[in-house]
Amino acid sequence: MVCYPTLCMSLTNLLDLLPAEIEALVESLGAPRYRGRQIADWIYRKGVTDLDRMTNLPRDLREALAERACVDVPAVERQTPSQDGSQKFVFRFPDGALGELTTGSGFTGADNSVEIYGTEGSAILSGVDLASRDLTQDGFLKVYRRCQAERRWIVSPIVPRFKTGGFHQQNALHFLEALALGMPPPITLEDGRRAVGMIVAAYAAARTGQRTLVSPPGGTA
Repeated sequence: MVCYPTLCMSLTNLLDLLPAEIEALVESLGAPRYRGRQIADWIYRKGVTDLDRMTNLPRDLREALAERACVDVPAVERQTPSQDGSQKFVFRFPDGALGELTTGSGFTGADNSVEIYGTEGSAILSGVDLASRDLTQDGFLKVYRRCQAERRWIVSPIVPRFKTGGFHQQNALHFLEALALGMPPPITLEDGRRAVGMIVAAYAAARTGQRTLVSPPGGTA
């Protein structure tokens, strides 16, 4: 079964659900919760969006699920290659929202920004660089919402952690301090696993053009 936006509007899009919510959905259909983890594995690890191809699920569960849900991936509206090898993709989600993803292998240690653009507004986090230098003195996080009366950036009072001396070089110092004092490190193995999970999910999203779920602690998605 291939779900298109016009067919899927009255169904639950499984891409909009967290793993626990998928488990709750299959449980409401009379199946054990672990079936939800199997569905998440098909979608996010194997890239399968056709419910009929999820062959380790019982047929009656697949049929019941097809009446309640679908896997509706965003469509690639535009793909623009660059001479440096990077690619820019524009995705259109079923609700009409647009998302942009740019891939590349280069990152310059300068006053770089993390920029997020959406149909309802934009946000820019300034002063992010590989050397963790204080290149930006104020206005770290700026937000613009389409509903604003004035068309201007609103400066958020939030100060990013990398501006408070708690960035790359502090991690090693805190780890050595934890060893010396016999205390648990502030950055745990689980934190590292989550960070790696975010990186793997980002690569998977770039490769497949699909929304990729970051595995929760102890999850298998």
